[in-house]
Amino acid sequence: MDKIIRISITGPESSGKSTLSVELQKRFDAVLVHEYARLHLENNGKAYTYNDVIKIAQNQILLEKEAIKSFDQKAGSDKKNRFVFFDTDLYVLKIWSELAFGKCESFILNHLANDAYDMHLLCKPDLPWVFDEFREHPELEQRNFIYLHYLDAMQHQPKPWFEIYGDGSTRLEMAEKAIQSVFQ
Repeated sequence: MDKIIRISITGPESSGKSTLSVELQKRFDAVLVHEYARLHLENNGKAYTYNDVIKIAQNQILLEKEAIKSFDQKAGSDKKNRFVFFDTDLYVLKIWSELAFGKCESFILNHLANDAYDMHLLCKPDLPWVFDEFREHPELEQRNFIYLHYLDAMQHQPKPWFEIYGDGSTRLEMAEKAIQSVFQ
């Protein structure tokens, strides 16, 4: 039986995470775990507190666990597909929490210390910013500053990671090559 391979797509807002996640899901006929933060903000409004970030992290973890459990149950003995893509990860919540509130809840840090992902794809914010009522940083300088936090996080964790940049087709091609270089 094949091992489930968990790949997170991470990076600052408006860096193409969701688009890349959907494209990779289609390309690899894979499972996709969506970002819980968006659902939370849609249901509760765009104003948030430190406690909201904690709730979002808890629910993101639950979504991830449910997806893996569902994958195991559906796959049975015919595991055609080994990949699960995550359209965000706890690094997003760690960095969001630290930048917005100057602190991060210990369970988020503990979850990251026990990193369950097999690979991270770090999306660079080199795409034009696209308005979204939940996005906060239209300035490229600010998104690049935030990106440096992601870069630091990737450099200090043990799993393979790859920087993804360029236009849409270039990003998908880079991501596919990165995945194939590690898992095929």
